[in-house]
Amino acid sequence: MTLQLQFAQFSASGPRAENQDAVRLVTPVPALAASKGYLFALADGVSQCADGALAAQSTLQALALDYYATPETWGVAQSLDRLLLAQNRWLLANGLLTTLSALVLRGRRFTLAHVGDCRAYRWQSGTLKRISEDHVWEQADMQHVLKRALGLDQYVVMDYLDGELCEGERLLLVSDGVWATLGDASIRSILGEQHDLDAAVKTLVSAAHLAGSQDNASALLIQVDMLGEDDLGDALLQLQQWPLPPVLKADQAFEGWKVGGIVAQSRQSIVYRVTDINEQPWLLKTLPASRHDETGAGQGLLLEEWFLRRVAGRFFPEIHPLPDRQHLYYVMREYRGHTLAELFTGKGPLPLAQWQDLATRPARATGLLHRRNIMHRDIKPENLLLADDGELRLLDFG
Repeated sequence: MTLQLQFAQFSASGPRAENQDAVRLVTPVPALAASKGYLFALADGVSQCADGALAAQSTLQALALDYYATPETWGVAQSLDRLLLAQNRWLLANGLLTTLSALVLRGRRFTLAHVGDCRAYRWQSGTLKRISEDHVWEQADMQHVLKRALGLDQYVVMDYLDGELCEGERLLLVSDGVWATLGDASIRSILGEQHDLDAAVKTLVSAAHLAGSQDNASALLIQVDMLGEDDLGDALLQLQQWPLPPVLKADQAFEGWKVGGIVAQSRQSIVYRVTDINEQPWLLKTLPASRHDETGAGQGLLLEEWFLRRVAGRFFPEIHPLPDRQHLYYVMREYRGHTLAELFTGKGPLPLAQWQDLATRPARATGLLHRRNIMHRDIKPENLLLADDGELRLLDFG
């Protein structure tokens, strides 16, 4: 099941000689759409800067080109923020200013990145809700003077909003050339009357100019026809508020697993040996009760699972799917063998030929991690397992 959308956009210069608004829609190939989402953005270049049109167009070009190249382990907001901080520095150095409202729709969720005075709305069943803030001064004679924009200051503070999508809803981005003239009541009325998206955006823009707007006017409208599947990272992070498993005892049954006992226990985590219905050995990792209310503890545990799913391969433990999970934990395969620390202690230094064979494997494993922007931070002999199948695996992503 994939996210299914309809969308339309329209922009017009109105009485001005140049259109300094810019609109961008990016609909990537299915694999990228599933992992990174669909990108929709509207920018309004500031006419008083060196080149408002260039400011808006270059910002959307940078987003479209660079967002999909960010590591898959970055969240949407993190990816956008890194790119926009860099774009802000470039704009500032070149005397350019622009507003920006950008939406990323992925799976069942949306993320809004916003700065300036374009507006973002959600519309459903006749109800219109604004989900962005106008970053302008509140004084009556300064209502169109920006206090936050890309290129305005050395450091830009973006607003980010993350939420769940609803089937049938519409998301709207409009420049101030539309909303400042029409107002929310007229926008709501037009969206209710115009079922065709192309007709809706053209009506919004033309109605604004007919009503006296002297500015460029732009509208971008998205309709959610069908929700997609949760992105893995999003889905896992929604589970972080789930309860911890109870204290598990040997021979106890727990969510389809048979508990064998505790393998390791520390202040950070508890690891149980469990077996599945086929008597295959696995390890169940969870948190101790003392960390139940610790900020970020549940998220950290589930991010471990996410990282291991993203880097699945010979150098890392296999993660078991848990479609019916009701508690905060994850399960990875148990491999018989010895850590390098155990080998050094029990047998002393390894033969040169064996050491040469093993030495390149951690480097290859960390290379795979670094290409996905994952830093392990605790690579040591105790976390390198030489399994009975001959593979050297990197453990402990906590």
